[in-house]
Amino acid sequence: WIHAILAKKGYGIMSWDARAHGESAGEISTIGYLEVLDVKAALDYVLAQPGVEHVGAWGGSMGGATLIRAAAAFPEIEALFIDSSFASLDDEFDFLVPYPIVNPLAKYIAQIETGVNINEINPLKDIALISPRPVYIVHGTADTVAPPDAGQKLYEAAGEPRFLWEAENVRHLMIYLDNPGRYQRRLLGFFDEWLLGK
Repeated sequence: WIHAILAKKGYGIMSWDARAHGESAGEISTIGYLEVLDVKAALDYVLAQPGVEHVGAWGGSMGGATLIRAAAAFPEIEALFIDSSFASLDDEFDFLVPYPIVNPLAKYIAQIETGVNINEINPLKDIALISPRPVYIVHGTADTVAPPDAGQKLYEAAGEPRFLWEAENVRHLMIYLDNPGRYQRRLLGFFDEWLLGK
């Protein structure tokens, strides 16, 4: 649906499956660590196309966390719209596995399986590096996949310009379905202003 909204408005769209997701190859997801390289490959491809003057990005859930990390590293991403991201992988584990004995074991296994220190996947730290480029954060307070307070944490860590839309009693990635008209207006308004200067 995001693709349709943006394409209908005349934006060019580049979309991809992250490694080990959808139709992409790969055995292991690193939950936003190596996936930044997937963003870089997509970004390089887009910037090599004729007529591309500005690049914005939308990401949801793990894709949102990945794009926060990528935007911190790649200034070519000029505006970022994030829906239902976690604030840090450590927080995410604490939220999904809130059991004192199982939690450290789950973190240990995840690090062994991926070869990645979970403390290095920290969008909360990375989002502060994006300013002065704008970030729009969308989060439902009834999220059961990412911590419900992740949107507020990311907003507080971000530099200006920053925007936050929290929806009460809305679950993970469901704000669009809860209010599609408002979501469309805010998404398009954000990119129109910050990419096109309208």
